Amino acid sequence: MSDTTQLTSEEIAQYRVELADNTDALAALDVIEECEGNLQDAIILMRMRETGTEPDKSLDLDELATKCRPFICSAKTKKVFKLIGIVAGCLQFPVTLVVPVVLFVVEDIGLDAFCKETD
Repeated sequence: MSDTTQLTSEEIAQYRVELADNTDALAALDVIEECEGNLQDAIILMRMRETGTEPDKSLDLDELATKCRPFICSAKTKKVFKLIGIVAGCLQFPVTLVVPVVLFVVEDIGLDAFCKETD
């Protein structure tokens, strides 16, 4: 995983438009923006707010994405909105915690490259 898995403010704005109908995803984008686009920091902060405790190592974006690889790649979709639902089911996490994982795969790795690793 990249040490600086980060979205620009322009990318965050683009996802706000794409995910405008999903209030949970928009809430996740608020936290991502609060963390200056850093997806790893955002997922940790979201989990801390949700549980009131410091999360363990299980919130590593790379590991979470890898865990859901079969679901993500079998979906054959490039629609972020659809991927959020798929990953939420895989991880059994709230949508807000799933958004950074999906954006990590789409933005940092690239969906095609991520799925090619299974071939």
